[in-house]
Amino acid sequence: MSKSLWPDWYTPLRRPQVDAIIQQASRLSGLMPADITSRSKRKACVRVRQAICLVAHENRYGSIHIGRRLSRDHSTVITAIASAQEAERRDPVFARFVSALREAARLLPTVTIQSKAVFAAPGPIIIPRDQRKPLISGALFSQAVTQHYAH
Repeated sequence: MSKSLWPDWYTPLRRPQVDAIIQQASRLSGLMPADITSRSKRKACVRVRQAICLVAHENRYGSIHIGRRLSRDHSTVITAIASAQEAERRDPVFARFVSALREAARLLPTVTIQSKAVFAAPGPIIIPRDQRKPLISGALFSQAVTQHYAH
């Protein structure tokens, strides 16, 4: 058995793809995926997009990634998430739709996302001021520049 490159405590993130969430929202709402990703401002399309943004956000996708899948700007996605959270509290029909979409997303096949945070770079190397040396002295620099432009 080969040894894993990952620490024992690390579990790769598993989540459904945003495109699969869009497909499930299409199936639940009766709207075509092209309508969901279109520029349409019909309330039904907007509400479905908001629900997709919320569920994708809960599955730890960033607003830029969600926006690319829905042909929207990341700031629009952030606004949609906030609107969906508010609508979920106020509107029981929307809350049932989001709940059904969450359940459908939970049952979707997942992809493994390996976080870059495990391999974060170490902090800066700090050299005490008295041990610092110039990379190139002023005289050497001007000599190098003169030779470079002489040819």
